[in-house]
Amino acid sequence: MTPVQRHDLRLAAEDFLHREARLLDTHSYADWEAMWTDDGVYWVPVGNADYDPKTRVSLIYEERPALSRRVKRLCGDSAYAQIPRSSMVRIVSNVEVDGSANGNGSENGTVDVHSTFVLHSSRRDIQDVFAGRVHHVLRTVEGSWRIARRTVVLIDGDEPVPNLSFII
Repeated sequence: MTPVQRHDLRLAAEDFLHREARLLDTHSYADWEAMWTDDGVYWVPVGNADYDPKTRVSLIYEERPALSRRVKRLCGDSAYAQIPRSSMVRIVSNVEVDGSANGNGSENGTVDVHSTFVLHSSRRDIQDVFAGRVHHVLRTVEGSWRIARRTVVLIDGDEPVPNLSFII
């Protein structure tokens, strides 16, 4: 991949991650869910992501059906831990596209994107700050990227974590 192609790919990845952040911060969960593949996985491990989430406890581990249920709850009136909804703003930075990707992703249509984030959440006079690293596996579906896997590693993910009733 040429430096220009790599630059264009990183800019496209940044645009994708910034759109995702806006949708999450504005509670546009149905639109966010549309960004996923049918077999997507959302994982927030305890500590580092160096274990099999199917054999150990995680803060969040949701395959697509469970993720859809979470979105449905958040869009409806049954997410009591989010009444009123948290006000959120996140900053996404340090976006890197995996070096093995070509202009359209790898040979199987996927691209690995690594980034960092800071999320500020405020609800009922309680403010929380979450920070960490995110690894997205994006897959090309019908000409557009979709999230096939989203792993969020909190910098303090092995410490007690406040309410995670929203999507980090």
